[in-house]
Order: sequence, then C-alpha cells, then structure tokens
Amino acid sequence: MARFSMQEARQLEQNLAHIYDFARFVDAKACELLHFEADGTVRREGRCFTTWGRSRRCRHCTSFCAAKSQSNFEKDEISDDKVYHVLSAPVEIEMPDKSILHCAMELVTNYPRNADARAMYDREVLQLLSRAKDTAHAGVLCFNVEDSCIYANLEAYRAFQVPPGELEALRSFFMTWLKDESWDSPWESAAAWEQEFFLEGERFVYRVAMAKLFDADGHYKGYYYTIRDRQEEMEEQDDTSWSRDKLTGLYDREGFYGAVREELDYGIKGERCIICSNIKDFKLVNELLGEEKGNEILKSLAEFFSDLAMDSGAAARLHGDHFAAYVDRARFTEQDLLDGLEHLGRAFDCNSFKLNIHLGIYKIQETQMPVSVMCDRAHLALSLVRDENGNKVAFYDDALMERTLREKEILGSFEEGLAERQLAVYLQPQVSTEGDLLGAEALVRWNHPEKGFLAPGQFIGILENAGLIHRLDQYVWEEAAAILKRWQGTEKEGLTISVNISVNDMLHLDIFQTMTDIVKRHGIDAKQLKLEITETALMGDIEKYRKLIGSLQEAGFEVEIDDFGSGYSSLSMLKDIEADILKIDMGFLRQTGNPKRSSVILNAVIAMAKWLGMRVITEGVETKEQVEHLRSLGCDMFQGYFFAKPMPVEEFEAKYFHEASNVSALPEAGRGR
Repeated sequence: MARFSMQEARQLEQNLAHIYDFARFVDAKACELLHFEADGTVRREGRCFTTWGRSRRCRHCTSFCAAKSQSNFEKDEISDDKVYHVLSAPVEIEMPDKSILHCAMELVTNYPRNADARAMYDREVLQLLSRAKDTAHAGVLCFNVEDSCIYANLEAYRAFQVPPGELEALRSFFMTWLKDESWDSPWESAAAWEQEFFLEGERFVYRVAMAKLFDADGHYKGYYYTIRDRQEEMEEQDDTSWSRDKLTGLYDREGFYGAVREELDYGIKGERCIICSNIKDFKLVNELLGEEKGNEILKSLAEFFSDLAMDSGAAARLHGDHFAAYVDRARFTEQDLLDGLEHLGRAFDCNSFKLNIHLGIYKIQETQMPVSVMCDRAHLALSLVRDENGNKVAFYDDALMERTLREKEILGSFEEGLAERQLAVYLQPQVSTEGDLLGAEALVRWNHPEKGFLAPGQFIGILENAGLIHRLDQYVWEEAAAILKRWQGTEKEGLTISVNISVNDMLHLDIFQTMTDIVKRHGIDAKQLKLEITETALMGDIEKYRKLIGSLQEAGFEVEIDDFGSGYSSLSMLKDIEADILKIDMGFLRQTGNPKRSSVILNAVIAMAKWLGMRVITEGVETKEQVEHLRSLGCDMFQGYFFAKPMPVEEFEAKYFHEASNVSALPEAGRGR
C-alpha cells in the first residue's frame, strides 16, 4: 500500500487533475471527501456519493471495498447520462503528528476521453506510484507513455532546489539537464549513470537510474527516474549504511529492501531470485527447547542464507523466523536447497521437536517491482508446500497470484455479502426408503453481484482457511430456523432441515448455547433442526464432545455424524460418541478401484450403525441401482441427484408443498447430474 505525506497527497491530487476528470481522497467509512490543507489540517467536504446524485452510500462502493480488502477495486458509474470509470486504491496519509490516516484514492474518468488523456491508464498510474514509493532516500520522477511527468517526490524537488508543487518547472529543469549532458545511451529496460549538477558554483554529483515499466504482456507503460546524491551513496556503501539485525548480523527488512533495490537499479545480468523461508511451528521452539536453543537455530539458518547469497547477493532476517536472500539463480539447484535444509534439520531434531523449514522462491522478471512485493511473492509460494516429508521448496508463478487475488476479492466482499443477503440457502431433499420426503439438507450458494453465481467450492475453502466459516455457518443456521418457522401450520410442518457444524465452529462458538438460542428465538422444535457434525470436527477431546452431543440430545436435537470414514479413528469415535444418525458419502466409496471391497465395507458400516442403534442416511446417490442396493443393506434415508439437486427454497416449496409427498418419481429421478 502506498503511503504519502500530507504535502505529497496535495501535490498528487494536483498532478493527476489533468489526466482524470477528478482525482480525490475519500474516507471510505464515513463516505466523506478529504482535502488536505497547506496548514496541515484536513477539511472534510461533503459526501462522496452526492457526485453520482445519490442520497446514501453507493452499492458496492469501490472505496469501501478497497479500504476493507487492501486492494484495488473498479467499476463504472452512470450520472447525468454520462459513463464514468472509477478506480479506487487504498492509501495511507502520514499526518503532521505522525499519525496515519487510512483512506482511498479515487481516479475517475469520463468516457470517451481524448487520446492524450487516455494515454495513461489507471493501473499504470498506480503501478508507477507504487514503485516510486518503494525507493528509499532517492528523488523520484514518474512519466507516462506520452512523456508527461505525473509525479515527483519531495526528494526530487530538494535535489534540484525547485519549490515543492511546481511539477512542470521541475520536469522542464530535469529534462534540460539531461539534454545538456547529451545522454545518448540506448533505452533499455533499465540503465544507470552518474551526472554532474552545478548550482551557484557548487558541484553536485548525482547517480541517476532509469527504468521502464511494462505490463504482463510486455507492453510499454511508462518509466521513472531515481536520483541519488553521490556523496550520500558513498556513505550508504559503508557496511553500516543498510540497517542490520542484531542477532544474526544479516540485513534487517529495510536494509534488505534497500540493498537489493540498489543492485537492481544498476542493472542485472542473468537470472536472479528472492528466496524466503518459514519454520513450521517455530513458536513451539522456545516453549519446548528454550530461548537459547531457538536463537541457535536462527543463527544457523542465518548462516545458511548467508552462504546462499555469498559474493552475488544479499541475505536478511526479515522478522522472527522469516529469512530472505537475493541470489543468482545459477548458484543453486533445488537439490542443493533440499540438502541444506536436511542438514539443518538433522542438527536440531530431537524427540520433542522436528525442525521443518520451507522455502518459497520468486524468479525476478520485473526489476522495477518493489522488493517488498518480490518477497511477498516468494512468501506466497510457501503456501504450495504441503508435504512435510517431501519437497520443501516451491516456486512462485502467476497462477498462484491470480488465486491469491481471487481469495482476497472473496474475503473482501464476504461481510457485505452477508449483510445484503447475497448468500442464499439451497435445500436438497432427504427421502425415506419408500420415497417419502422427510426433510432436506441446508446448503449455500453465493449470488455475487460482480462474479455472478458462485458454487460452494469457489468460496467455502477460502473462508475455512481464513477462519471465517463459522460466520457463514451461523448465517445458514439462522436461515434454516427461519424457514422451519415459516413452515409451521402448513402440510410440511413435520419436515426437518439438517445444518452443518464444522471444526471452525467448535473452536469459535459455544455450540450448545448458540443452537438452543436459535430454536428458542425462532420458536421451533429442536428436533426439526438436525445437526450434522463432521467426523474430523470430533477428533481431539472426545470426552468434551461426548458431553456436548449428550447435552444437545437432551435439549431435543438429533445429531448426525457426517463424512464417516474420512477421519483416522472412525471406529474409536463411534465407541465414544452416541449420535442418532450416521451419514455416509457414496463419493468416498467410489474413490476405490475395487467396487466389491467397497460393497463389503458399506455393508459392514450400515450393519455396525444398526447394532449401535443409529439410523443411516447415504448422500451422493445417483442411480436406481444404488438405491436398491442400499435399501437391501438396511439404509434408512437417501439424498442425492437421483432424487433432486439442491435448489432455492422457493423452488423447493413450489415443488413439494403442493404435490404428493412421494418423490421417487420426480423428473430428475434416474438422470444423474
């Protein structure tokens, strides 16, 4: 995220005024326009949504979404029969008292625009500015493809002693200075040189670096210059110039960013990489082995990274147990890294702790990219390392970034989706062996305003990884209870709805209190709201969960064990947990290549459930043959595409409330998916 001083924000707003219809700063939460005064105060002037002729916050406000998700958002707005493109980016403004004001920068363009104004696209401006803000201790000038200077930082004004804010004067002076030197070096992607500057008889020597900006398709988008005082640079080249980590002696985060940026600005030959590390569960080290042993591990990892970067790069301890190295790709192979990690692991393995180090690698393709972003991409690659006993090294690719951006978009719009009821409950029928409708399972779909219809696989896993699935589950529980309340007094009053309880729910919620409150608040019979608890959610403190299930049953709830067979101690769990219903997934049994063995296992599971006094429901039923086979084995209930697909509540009610209760002859029967 870009950070500007208040003075820089004022200049930026003025500089972009000739490119956009308006560029403005917005307090996204308050929906207020912000104006930064020369005296260091902030003037709040009107509501941002009045620009579009509205009396309240815009639906899917780009600035609100940008500020919440910390990523860029864009959309088109229509006002007075004109179409405007709005791009919002999260920014931070450093106030005179050093406090930080979080807001959004809006860039608004009316279509159509003249050719000169359209030459610089929104994303190009943001990319250039992002790059400029990452350059420490240097003057920066950013130019678009039409050679218009769109931004200069305060260091650039100071370097040439031009009053801050006089951007055109600075641009003219700077370009004249370059011409006076008759620089005729070919315009490559990046170049660096030294040049003299005289002012009132005083000689200055500046180190100038230029880099072009290209998009992912290789299209030229603009360029920027960095200007450093040569005397300052000579001081920075001192070994103490870039800040160091006290424990390891490597660069710290800021020192690493500066050292690598300096190398990249000079231009590089060959392929370079950023390598970042993570020690799995390192927080346990100090608890199990003591702080002294923990520091010993960190120093050994520092030595490993220092060896990697020897003679051709830089190494750093970014924070905690996270290290980084800027390395010539030719200096290592993947096997070299694995061998080094294995050696480190052997040195510190013990009975109480096994050292597990993972490495993420980003191959540098865009030298103008902020070093912090390069490190972020290397860290993203760490998410690809799954097998602790296998390959512990992973490389970043663009598909990973796309996946990460999609996840951020989903998470950024989740709360709004809940508030605006974009997440809809779908019902899939559950029937008896005779084909009678007994109830349904509550499932969820997302009618996303921008992405359209989203199936569960497109957002459930993301919410689970982010620890937010309990928010969605609570939403579904409330919706299911409201549906059951609405069915009271109708011919389907006796139907049940099954809802899911996950591992995350167990960790974040008091399940007993939450469920009893829901049925009491909605005035429904607890037996109507069946609780499906996955087998994996019950792993761990069996005694705790046994008591919980017992309490829920005493309160009138029926408890189902879902996904039976997916855990590691299924039989042991059944011994201790007295559930009412066992739910078997046919998909689990179809995964084997031996259908005969599957049938034997299925028969044994159903028989075992009967011996334990449990009813059995099988989901994922797709064929008539499966129904007949399961009925012969003693299965009590069925759910699957053979009977009906999941459907909106309104469709479910229309289909079953005014038809015969027998559903075995539904149009979907026998057709599968």
